[in-house]
Amino acid sequence: MLTYNARKWTRETWPRFLTFICNVVRLLRVRAWSACQELSLEAVRDAPAEVLHFHAYFIWTDHVGFHSRNADVFVFEDVRPRVDICQGRAMQGQCRGAALHGLWYVYVEKMGLSRRPPTTTRSTRTSLAPRG
Repeated sequence: MLTYNARKWTRETWPRFLTFICNVVRLLRVRAWSACQELSLEAVRDAPAEVLHFHAYFIWTDHVGFHSRNADVFVFEDVRPRVDICQGRAMQGQCRGAALHGLWYVYVEKMGLSRRPPTTTRSTRTSLAPRG
């Protein structure tokens, strides 16, 4: 899972982020993906305006996936994402279940989140309520 944080982003950044993610999907031949934007609840307390962060999650089914010595391909508007690799179930030989759980985690509406009217494909979600 990729997590992008930048105080400079507003709600209007979301379409650019989706375009960027779609380009990454094509470039890296991603089989399935999900993305969302969320309000950063902790950062909002000290900020004069709302602070958003984005998540993206990718699945490859070619038994190759993505290998690189850096995450340059994932840099969006000069922001390098935090990269989290699912290891829990994958370490127990349940890679598919772990991958699907990650895809679901990014896409699913979490308690305290509300969805804006859909403006993108069904593979994405827009959440602008604070995470609980």
